[in-house]
Amino acid sequence: MPALIANHQKKVVESRVKKFYSVINQAVIMSEVDNGSYEFWDYPVDNDSDAMEEFFNRYFAKYINTLKITDSSTYRIDNDGNQTDELQNSIIVYLTDGSAIQMRASAGIDIAFYPNASKIGNITKSQREVFSFNFNKSNANGIKSSVEPYTAGWDGTTENLINNTRYGCRHNSPTYSYCAKLLQLNNWQITKDYPW
Repeated sequence: MPALIANHQKKVVESRVKKFYSVINQAVIMSEVDNGSYEFWDYPVDNDSDAMEEFFNRYFAKYINTLKITDSSTYRIDNDGNQTDELQNSIIVYLTDGSAIQMRASAGIDIAFYPNASKIGNITKSQREVFSFNFNKSNANGIKSSVEPYTAGWDGTTENLINNTRYGCRHNSPTYSYCAKLLQLNNWQITKDYPW
């Protein structure tokens, strides 16, 4: 029975992360029809939750089924996984399917996707409860890139996605930030190398 439950939980996470990726990028495309290329949108200033909410409402709300939006303040985590005194202000968008998106302006838009919104503030297994994405005007090479899994500092290898000391998708990682990219490379499936 525990294996059956675990397999069901994996399938729910897989399908919700894949759906989020599709929905958020479709929202970008539809919003571009109404608001022009996202390269020229009015991006919020860093760490301003009011500006972030205005940005979401202007460019995304019309295209994503939401229940409510709340403000959130959390403390930044340093490279060693320790909490700092630096507040990070963001918004949390609760979606109709029970998931949620946390968005924060930080040299682009940092996005944390929660397949189960009830886990916000009560994360016990980051690698299955929150997934990191970015929305930037362009990537580091100046190429237009839309919403993609977080890959800052990634060297392009699967080994680095798993074993990176700060962002790796492995047990006991400080942030698990590369887990969404690992899922994407595995066609949004949780494979045997995934730290469930």
